[in-house]
Amino acid sequence: MCYHVNVNTNGKQISDQFDLSIPLGFHFPPIHHQSGFDFPQLPITTHQGVLQLASWGLVPEWVKSPDQAMSMKSSTLNARAESIFQKPAFSESMVNRRCLVFLTGFFEWQAVGKNKYPFFIHCPERPIIPMAGIFSHDPLKISTNEKDMTFSIVTVQANALMSKIHNTKQRMPLILKDDQLSAWMAPESSQKTLKSLLLPYDGPMKAHSVKLRQQQGRFVNEATATDRVDYPALAFKQGRLF
Repeated sequence: MCYHVNVNTNGKQISDQFDLSIPLGFHFPPIHHQSGFDFPQLPITTHQGVLQLASWGLVPEWVKSPDQAMSMKSSTLNARAESIFQKPAFSESMVNRRCLVFLTGFFEWQAVGKNKYPFFIHCPERPIIPMAGIFSHDPLKISTNEKDMTFSIVTVQANALMSKIHNTKQRMPLILKDDQLSAWMAPESSQKTLKSLLLPYDGPMKAHSVKLRQQQGRFVNEATATDRVDYPALAFKQGRLF
């Protein structure tokens, strides 16, 4: 699943690449590595074409209490494509409130024996990656964003590269190609059209193993998070990946 991300860009670069409006004073600090379980604010856009920040971990509009909302957020970081039209937490947003989530890469772990090794994955020809998301207006305003928006990243079956890296769950985020963006964002897109987009990404991707440092049980957001680190246990397997 997609729970760890890199957003090493800025609002102007995103708005220029995707032709979005950018609010005066819009800013977010570079994210070298961030866990979704910290519920960070990430850059997204809706069909209105305005770049904004939203809190990762979708809070459906039907939640009744802050406790219920917070207990849900850990399980709504990702929305599985196979059940997104059926699950109560996601179905209304999938039909009516789709968005793009902008990342520059993400992290996943490969299991080798009893150990797991982190990899950084990115798209060399797409410095900013548009990932398919769904959003909700936080009914209890537990997010800190001025728009009080929350979101989930849609996930699909892994492609060949991600199957070798994320070799336990074999999942990956839904990365949209440029010619798919308008269909995903258009409010009038049919369920049939949307389902046709729920496929593993087949564009160029690269990955390398890294070392993610922790302090007091929490991952550290530092610039070295994406630096390549080679592990002897991965020498043979990495030769097959790239």
